[in-house]
Amino acid sequence: FFLMGTIVFAYIMSTTGSTLFTSKAKHGIVSLEIAVDKSAADGIQSEWESIQHGKYNNAALAIINTKWDFGFLFFYSFLIYVSLKWVARKNNTDSPLSRIAFYAAPFALLAGMLDVIENAGMLQTLEGKSSELIVKITYWSSLCKWTLLLLLLFILLISFIAKMVNRKTA
Repeated sequence: FFLMGTIVFAYIMSTTGSTLFTSKAKHGIVSLEIAVDKSAADGIQSEWESIQHGKYNNAALAIINTKWDFGFLFFYSFLIYVSLKWVARKNNTDSPLSRIAFYAAPFALLAGMLDVIENAGMLQTLEGKSSELIVKITYWSSLCKWTLLLLLLFILLISFIAKMVNRKTA
């Protein structure tokens, strides 16, 4: 269920966000997530407003993309949470890796909550209601979210590798 939802929303977001890769947003919507100050965020938003695609400009498409992200973050955060809990149960429950996976799982939900904060900040910026504080909150929420996600995915990867090694040696 969570895997299918993650895949569907990833597809939707890649489609709705495909036009957001521009000269000021080389990483698409992620460029706005990690804009370090109001000037950078406003530059991206301004450029997106000037690029028209049919009846929508890129800023409007970024708003649509960000709204879809609320569905995506629900599915990916619970997918990672459930995966870490599963890994913790399936590996030797006394192993340090199993305990790490067990205790790391709730941080997947924290990453989802940070993504909500980030999206709220991006929507404010895209609607022209940005401030230096909103951009900083968006930036730090994004940075913390990405850090958590990379660490959690690393734990999952190491757990799966350990499971495969243990399977071959057993």
